[in-house]
Amino acid sequence: MIIVLSITFLILPTLDEKSRVTTDVERQRADIQKSEQQANRLNALIAENEASKKKLAELEAKLPEEKEVSGLLKQVSDLGIRSGLEIMLWRPAAKTVHPSKDVYEIPVNVEMRGVYHRMGQFFSNITKLERIVNLNNITMKSTGKISRRAMPHWQ
Repeated sequence: MIIVLSITFLILPTLDEKSRVTTDVERQRADIQKSEQQANRLNALIAENEASKKKLAELEAKLPEEKEVSGLLKQVSDLGIRSGLEIMLWRPAAKTVHPSKDVYEIPVNVEMRGVYHRMGQFFSNITKLERIVNLNNITMKSTGKISRRAMPHWQ
C-alpha cells in the first residue's frame, strides 16, 4: 500500500511534470530556431529595403513636378515634330488626381499624322525622356493612301 501511494503521489506527478517541462523545452528550442532564422534574414531584408528606397527615389525623380509639366508637354510635342509627324490636334485636358493620390495626371488629346515608322520613332523617343510619360488609348488608322515607293516590290 505504501508503495502504491508513494508511486501515485510522488513518482507519477514528477513524471507528468518532467513531460510538461520536456514539451516546453522543445517548443522553446523551436521558437529559438525560428527566431535565429528570422535574425539571419534581417540583414538581407534591410539590404532589400535600402535598394527599394533607392529605386523609389529614382522613380520619384522621374515624375515631373507641377512647374515642369508645361515644359514636358512642349518637349513631347517637339519630339513628335522631330520624328516627322504632323500634329493635327494637341489639347491638354484638366489636371486629375491619380487614384493613388500620390501623383496627378494631365491627359492630352493628340492627333498626329505620319507614316507608321515615324510613329514608332516618336514612341521610341518618348521612352528616352528622363521623365515619366504614359501613352494610352492609342488608335492608329490608315488613310488608305499607299505610295508606290513604300510598297514592297515582289517578283
